[in-house]
Amino acid sequence: MSLKELKPAIERFLYAPRPEVLCVVGAWGAGKTHAWKWIAEQASQTPDRALRDYAYVSLFGLKSLDEVKTAILTNTVPASEMRKPPSSAQFMKTWAGSPGRRSTMAEVAKKLPLGGLQHAALALMFLDLRNITICLDDLERAAIPMSDVLGLACQLKDAHGCNVGLILNEERLEKSERTTFDAQIEKVADTLIRFEPTPEDVARIALDERYSFHDELFDRVCALRIKNIRTVQKAERHCQQALEILKDFGPPIHVQVVQTLALAVFSKFQPIDAPPMSMVKDTSSWLLKAMKEAEGKEGPEQDGLAEKRQVLAAYGFYFDRRLDAALIDGVDRGYFDVDQLLKEARAKAADIGKEEAVNSVRAAWQNVTYSFDSEAGDPVAELCATICRHLGHLRVSTLDQAITLFSELGRSDLSDQLLGAVDLFSGDFDYEYADMDDEVRSFKSSRLKELLLRRDSAQAPRPLAELLVAISKGALSDKLIQEAGQYEVAAYHDLFSNKSGNELQALIAGGLKFRQMTNPTADMRAVVERATVALQMLGSLSDLNAYRVRQFGVEIPAVPASACEASASSPS
Repeated sequence: MSLKELKPAIERFLYAPRPEVLCVVGAWGAGKTHAWKWIAEQASQTPDRALRDYAYVSLFGLKSLDEVKTAILTNTVPASEMRKPPSSAQFMKTWAGSPGRRSTMAEVAKKLPLGGLQHAALALMFLDLRNITICLDDLERAAIPMSDVLGLACQLKDAHGCNVGLILNEERLEKSERTTFDAQIEKVADTLIRFEPTPEDVARIALDERYSFHDELFDRVCALRIKNIRTVQKAERHCQQALEILKDFGPPIHVQVVQTLALAVFSKFQPIDAPPMSMVKDTSSWLLKAMKEAEGKEGPEQDGLAEKRQVLAAYGFYFDRRLDAALIDGVDRGYFDVDQLLKEARAKAADIGKEEAVNSVRAAWQNVTYSFDSEAGDPVAELCATICRHLGHLRVSTLDQAITLFSELGRSDLSDQLLGAVDLFSGDFDYEYADMDDEVRSFKSSRLKELLLRRDSAQAPRPLAELLVAISKGALSDKLIQEAGQYEVAAYHDLFSNKSGNELQALIAGGLKFRQMTNPTADMRAVVERATVALQMLGSLSDLNAYRVRQFGVEIPAVPASACEASASSPS
């Protein structure tokens, strides 16, 4: 039975004029309790139909029928207030609300101070229990025999005129308890319902509509066919936490966060049903295999994961090794690294901004180039305005191309507008080549060339790491090499000692780039000398370091340890 079918069944039970027992069974995590409460709370807010007083009791941890009866008494509230937690004030209000109950309360008040009579006092109150709706949940988790619980349900219905709802996952019952349940439930329950919700049902019950990401998450958990309400709620909590951290970012980032976290939570907490994380992180591999399976070129029987690959393909997920990785790591750890998440989100936002800028400028170029519409306004001016809006995301070569176009069309006003925007721009420009000087000098616009070179000369010295990486990639401008040669040996030493892997390889390659060059300039020799001395200092610290340094063709002379320590500690 789906939620659509369950709702009228529970509503009919809640409004039933004569007492009855309704039993709802279903798998673990199907949302039986949440569905019951959701339907009951909605019914309690219907102004034209009155409900009985209501008590919800979970049997989890209860060890006797007396404890169950006490829980029923203390949890009874008016139906209109079932959303509120029980309280002592509400207890007194409920049980002193009618003449019969007031007399019972008076008798109980006389006996409560006498510890030995407490049980009798509660029994007296229970005798006065009449005509309420009771939900007994988690029957499979009670430390009470099933026959006793079912007997209590019959007593509440027959002797007290109560409507009794029973909720359980009968598959989790121990064998003997399952036998008892199967044998007696038809005699006890007037209606037995098996709740088998659709993914849409689970999402509708589990998700809070007040969250701004509700609709996106609803679509995502339904697309993954998640039927476990706890998994859906975990996904919601993770989304709420991550989006609170990333609240200052735009919709594209938020959509990616929800998409990734729904999948990551599903994979972590339902590993049997969900695509494994190894598959999630290897988009190209599973996507190619899924395409072959869909075309019938490869049999799915090889690994049993064909259905999960098809789920991923339909889900439209492509693993982002930066932002997605940070989100998945947060799910694995149980918390998000705020700094890392913000860092990766900024990088992703920059990529998105660049893509949007390129697409906008491309569309503006097409309006200029591929149209003979004389009534289309001023496409050239629109191109200029579009470029000005996206300066930080465009290659500087695009600026040169635009100014050249404006000059050819006699639009000096647009050239002035764009050059003015470049002059006022405070961010960093995107150069295609590591050697900025050589790239700029190839531009056709002398005014743009002069402006960019002047702007570059006024900037603070670039970090040594940036300079060496640029040199390793082939940058040979005199200015760049001169800047690298002005750093002291200590700066090279500190840089090399704090890097590793491919990053260290690129730095050392840049430092030794001109070692074999014929007739190097003084600045080139300065770069090589400083890098060599720094490597020799590191190599002298241990035999392993000496081996590492020799791999770069640098020999280790005898250097006193005190000299190494003094040099290494000198400021950069």
